[in-house]
Amino acid sequence: MTAKRVFVSAAAVVLETVDGGERYFYGGAVLDVSQFTAVSIEHALDAGLVEPVTPVKSEPAANAESESEAEPELAAEPAKASTGKGSRSK
Repeated sequence: MTAKRVFVSAAAVVLETVDGGERYFYGGAVLDVSQFTAVSIEHALDAGLVEPVTPVKSEPAANAESESEAEPELAAEPAKASTGKGSRSK
């Protein structure tokens, strides 16, 4: 796997950490894959629970300090939660 980060696309996911523990994450979380076992990440990818995040190159801002200090933009955006309120017409 070449992605350094993954985006939780499911409602929730449980991943095994490299130190043998488990961590729970909810949809929209962006995670550093180095914190988790390769088997755990690959399983979540294969099951469609997470998606690889690829940096998006953007035009540098006129007042940007330097490229190395700028945070890369992410291709994936968190899913918007629906509360169900206000969706019915009366």
